[in-house]
Amino acid sequence: MTKHDSHMADLHRQHGDGDKSAAIRAVFACVCSFPAKPVPRWARDAFARACYDVHQANVGSWDDVFGKPKGHLAARRHRLDSKEKVWREIQERRADGAAVDNELFEAVAADLKMGRRQVKELYDERRRAGWPLAERGTRFLGAPIVYPKR
Repeated sequence: MTKHDSHMADLHRQHGDGDKSAAIRAVFACVCSFPAKPVPRWARDAFARACYDVHQANVGSWDDVFGKPKGHLAARRHRLDSKEKVWREIQERRADGAAVDNELFEAVAADLKMGRRQVKELYDERRRAGWPLAERGTRFLGAPIVYPKR
């Protein structure tokens, strides 16, 4: 089973457990893969039902069909940015021959002014995500990522 297949299985399970955001996250992961992957039938059907319900005014908002984002948006952005900074720093050091161990986490933590435990946690989250997250100002699938002014 590929990492992508495993990710889709996890999202399918989350969807079955009532996570409204799982379908849109599955569509995103498939469409933004390079090369793009087929969207699983369950995600395609859930996405189509959600769009239909919004179009037919059966629900009050997109949040009703995909779930309201959890947490404060600025905090989520900061965590995503931190996760990507940690990932890139560790990948650069791995390319130079460093082993991924507590010593590396300590060094990265010192450089990024974070704690070792936080660096390890962010690295593990990013590693499990399995697809590139985008840091502000980077390119994603060849297109510049534009973020609204805060």
